[in-house]
Amino acid sequence: MIQLESNQVTDNLRKLFRPQTPASLRCFAVLAGDMVGKIWTDDIQNPTWGLVQELTFGTFHPDGQFPQGVLAQLVEERRPFGEVLYGFWADDDGLTSHFPPTMYDGLVWESDIRTGDITRLMTPIPDGFTVKMVDAELFTRIQDYQFYSEMFGSSELALQKGFGYCLMQGDEIVCEAFAGISHNGVIEMGVNTREAYAKRGFATITCAYVIHEAEKRGYRTYWNCATQNIASTALARKLGYDLKQYRLFGWW
Repeated sequence: MIQLESNQVTDNLRKLFRPQTPASLRCFAVLAGDMVGKIWTDDIQNPTWGLVQELTFGTFHPDGQFPQGVLAQLVEERRPFGEVLYGFWADDDGLTSHFPPTMYDGLVWESDIRTGDITRLMTPIPDGFTVKMVDAELFTRIQDYQFYSEMFGSSELALQKGFGYCLMQGDEIVCEAFAGISHNGVIEMGVNTREAYAKRGFATITCAYVIHEAEKRGYRTYWNCATQNIASTALARKLGYDLKQYRLFGWW
């Protein structure tokens, strides 16, 4: 078993990973060095298996032909550092027998397919509120500042590679939406609304601004949320995402 850095990733190793697997843009972002993570394989030049773990969520992205015991061993090694997750399609469960007994078994929605005119959701902005693009000062004040800084490796890289908008009431951030990790023309986004302002449609407006900006830049946006997150699921559908479901195992 070899652990390597993104600058050691070969074309042969990269080709092992299928782009159709759940949340695959995170896997390829780690391989490209755009997202903080870990990479393992059996052979750098002629690999038969590869494993990526993106550290923000802890998700494993395995592909190839694994000897029995390798994935179980790596789950046990990584558990002390945080959650370990593994997502897969219901009809693509060939690797599940390689994992230890799961501590969590749930379902997740994802989509990078969106339809509908997003500009109609950008208005009306309520009286007394404004929408502002995230700059360096505003970025330090968003709820997910630490989250995105750790995802990219620094706050500077997060702002260099990502972008977002905040809905403001005066100088107060009411809602924030940010598009961050990207691969092959797809960029993942997230949203946070301050609790006192929840259920007032502010997330819809703020997300619409980010989606509009992303699509102007030539991206498709990517949405990912647990099926039990009813609010996020409803918001995704309102924004026009065609959601599909995958299964998620977890250990901690």
